[in-house]
Amino acid sequence: MAAHMSHRYPALNELGLDLAVDQDLTPWILEVNTLPDPCPFTKLREQDTIQRIVAYGRAYGRRYPLNCTKSKQGE
Repeated sequence: MAAHMSHRYPALNELGLDLAVDQDLTPWILEVNTLPDPCPFTKLREQDTIQRIVAYGRAYGRRYPLNCTKSKQGE
């Protein structure tokens, strides 16, 4: 799937999926973003995820201004 998307849309470098799971554990795609916001990942205690996102973006020239104010750190 990724190879097909890359061939068909060469300028598309990343996708963000907003997902939900209902009471029956059925996953639902709520929204697909072509420029996803990495800010919620900055609030995780473990920083591996945000570091990986930034590294992938840097590899194709994207820069993330990670001055995030909307998200709050979870417990």
